[in-house]
Amino acid sequence: MELFTFIIIYHRFITLFAKHSLQIEVGALLSYESIMASFADPVIMLFIGGFVLAIAATKTGLDAQVAKVLLKPFGKQSVNVLLGFLLITGFFSMFVSNTATAALMLTFLTPVFKNLPENGKGRIALAMSIPVAANLGGMATPISTPPNALAFSTNIVKQNDMMKVGIIMGIISLVLGYATLMLVGNSL
Repeated sequence: MELFTFIIIYHRFITLFAKHSLQIEVGALLSYESIMASFADPVIMLFIGGFVLAIAATKTGLDAQVAKVLLKPFGKQSVNVLLGFLLITGFFSMFVSNTATAALMLTFLTPVFKNLPENGKGRIALAMSIPVAANLGGMATPISTPPNALAFSTNIVKQNDMMKVGIIMGIISLVLGYATLMLVGNSL
């Protein structure tokens, strides 16, 4: 709710500033519509949407419920939970922006941390697993990250070729990421 209120206040301030300052004092160099249009960019809205979903999941307790459901097949061992976070985050990141996925998955990590020792290295590995998996899973499809969409929009790279290479690279990278995080969190 605080984010939404901030966006509304920010929008009103910019609108008033642009309407009065740019058109009266400086002249009609830029209209406030053109300035505000840049804030309505779909990528910005995608990020805001991911952050709003993360805030809503935390406030309603949905994060704990979803974490229980998604991580149930992986059991209670820290090694398997780490693998679960990597796979789930990597998979989500293939279809949603990797930044929005990371914001959403970090909320699922909070209830898991309540069951871990305060000073354990496993906490570090789990926290690192989300951004690592979001970035690695983001290589697989054209919609998962803006650079992929830009590369795809040039028509130089075909969708089938991009996905073949991206999925193979994503799987290999997730395996290497898991091995690396196991070394980081060797006391899991």
